[in-house]
Amino acid sequence: MSSYFSRLTKLLFELESVGGNVYRSILIPGSQPLWQGTRRGLFGGQVAAQCLSAAYKTVPEDRLCHSFHSYFISLGDQALPVYYHVRQIRDGRSYTSRMIEGVQKDKTIFSMIASFSKPEADIVHITQPMPKTLQPEDLDLMGFLAALIANEDLSPNLRKAVKQRVEQFTHVPVELQPTDPLVYFRVRPSDEPTVHSWVRFREAQETKAQLSSQQSHILTTYLADMGILVAGLSSVRLHKAFVTSLDHSVYFHEPMLSPSDYLLSESHCLYGGRGRTSNKGNLWRRDGSLVATIFQEGLVRMQRPTEKERASGAA
Repeated sequence: MSSYFSRLTKLLFELESVGGNVYRSILIPGSQPLWQGTRRGLFGGQVAAQCLSAAYKTVPEDRLCHSFHSYFISLGDQALPVYYHVRQIRDGRSYTSRMIEGVQKDKTIFSMIASFSKPEADIVHITQPMPKTLQPEDLDLMGFLAALIANEDLSPNLRKAVKQRVEQFTHVPVELQPTDPLVYFRVRPSDEPTVHSWVRFREAQETKAQLSSQQSHILTTYLADMGILVAGLSSVRLHKAFVTSLDHSVYFHEPMLSPSDYLLSESHCLYGGRGRTSNKGNLWRRDGSLVATIFQEGLVRMQRPTEKERASGAA
């Protein structure tokens, strides 16, 4: 069986052309399982990455995406392909613009406008420094979750929620190592609405081919939707909130280089209120190079406790 990472790259890179600047996502056979989202629908980072992948198929090779802005409009169905319709908005001397819609059952589930440009020399070079944190080799997420589940003081509902997270993190194509798991999983509140974690692609160590700039951007887009809203939920218990992404913007800076290398992900909540949380994120390479800046707004709704939870006091 092919590696987890090779199945993911096939899903993100190998869209099928159906004519007229329309591209169709492939379906991964059931014999080669690949996490593509929750029971609710497709993972938004997957749809965004495929959207950018489709756009790249319509621009000259010397044009690289420097930013995109997008909206999550409706849930996607994992059992169906997504059709990506690309509109050629502008082809200038230095900049190129594309508008892309992801469509299922004749309904738009995702929209993006992306801008591409020719590489240019630095006039100024300013970058946000990478914060100092624990290194990924010093962290053990799965060990932390196992200890949390074994804690006798944990309520049954919280234990169930943690087990669901273990199941999820066992299957997602990304390895995650939060620098403070207690804050990341909302077991205790953070002193400030900022969360850090190390991320890299699972089973990517076997990949020897160097990433192109286009492939780096597509993979970065996938990562950019992984946990960006966490910082806005630092005061909400693990199993008490319904959260989903509303919009998503990414600014690309330096290339990822290798998918097997850890990136430091930072998520900071700028504002939380009125049923939404607005967050800014950064991704750094271990050498301190800033790979991308991310902005995302998410919907947050409290889940009402069930009668059983109220009766047991677990609510």
